[in-house]
Amino acid sequence: MLRWNLFGESWQQIEGHFNILGELSKFPSIRNIELRGMEWVTLVSDVRFQNVLRLADIRGAEISCENPTAALALEEAKFEYLSGNVSDRCLANQPLRAHSHILLAR
Repeated sequence: MLRWNLFGESWQQIEGHFNILGELSKFPSIRNIELRGMEWVTLVSDVRFQNVLRLADIRGAEISCENPTAALALEEAKFEYLSGNVSDRCLANQPLRAHSHILLAR
């Protein structure tokens, strides 16, 4: 299981973490990703998270949130991804301030 602290990371850094999903030779057994913390509500609602969903889709990995509010936001993001209906909720000029971590588990 891998854990990443996301405190104060930029979207570029977060995308760098998730880019391993697109590299199928790295961590080949990853099929489940659990996002922990309330801060994921904002992160999964950002239009840039759609690329993370795309990479998880390529790998066949399931992303979930342990926080019920974040889980609902994630389900909405997944629906937008699957329907191709991405809104303009992008927070491009807002720095990312997360105090969460990602759990990667088999």
